[in-house]
Amino acid sequence: MPKLKRAQVWEVDFEPQTQKEEPGKRGHPALVIQTNILNSAGHATTIVIPGTTNVYRDAQGDGYPLRVSVGKLGNMRQ
Repeated sequence: MPKLKRAQVWEVDFEPQTQKEEPGKRGHPALVIQTNILNSAGHATTIVIPGTTNVYRDAQGDGYPLRVSVGKLGNMRQ
């Protein structure tokens, strides 16, 4: 099992999903937000925030409250 740490970005396979509203979510970036106490305890699940390149912006150019722009990270394509 990989060593997950809070604030790391991992490529994640979101299949299978319990709700099939967005099928095919394989190989997407996700930010780990779960505490390192649970990460190191071998907890069965991990809390992450999925990344997207489809960012909503209102008339003022703001994506708040649902989207946060982080820019390109490491060797990611986008």
